[in-house]
Amino acid sequence: GGEQTGRWTKAEHDLFLKALAKYGKEWKKVAAYVRTRTVVQTRTHAQKYFQKLTKSQNTGEVDSDFGDADLLMASLADGGAMGRGGEENTVERPAPPAGKRSRGSGGRG
Repeated sequence: GGEQTGRWTKAEHDLFLKALAKYGKEWKKVAAYVRTRTVVQTRTHAQKYFQKLTKSQNTGEVDSDFGDADLLMASLADGGAMGRGGEENTVERPAPPAGKRSRGSGGRG
């Protein structure tokens, strides 16, 4: 379709934040709300976004690319709309590289 590539625009990111607040980690719905990005692009954007949030929380820095971090983190902490649905919920903790898993098989495979 008419998906974009490359950097997310401010408008796309604003839509992403609204959809994230509304649908949580239901990436198909979030991508449909943004309209210009695929489900994979949306999930990847979320992963990078959450990494930046974690980093900025640890350092106290605010990244101008990612606006209302505190607001979103508060809604995540409260359980908000997050964590619902049957979609993959692996954004916060990406699996370590193969062969370097620390605890057993991790229940996969």
